[in-house]
Amino acid sequence: MGGLLRSKRDVEEWEKVLNNKLWNLSNDNILPALRLSYHYLPSHLKQCFAFCAIFPKDYHFKKQELVLLWMAEGYLIDL
Repeated sequence: MGGLLRSKRDVEEWEKVLNNKLWNLSNDNILPALRLSYHYLPSHLKQCFAFCAIFPKDYHFKKQELVLLWMAEGYLIDL
């Protein structure tokens, strides 16, 4: 949530997140703050985030390995 709101300077933007209906969804095990953070991600980052969901809870990622996996999936372009 911090990453989502840190660049928002208008009160209206903060209120838009505060009043979002996603806070009231409770039919699954996804934390509302996590769902909202995902909802506001740019589409190219949603792919990377969703890819991480295939790993078990508490899995420890190595940054370089994860980046290589994302590149293999075509989510990132090797510059």
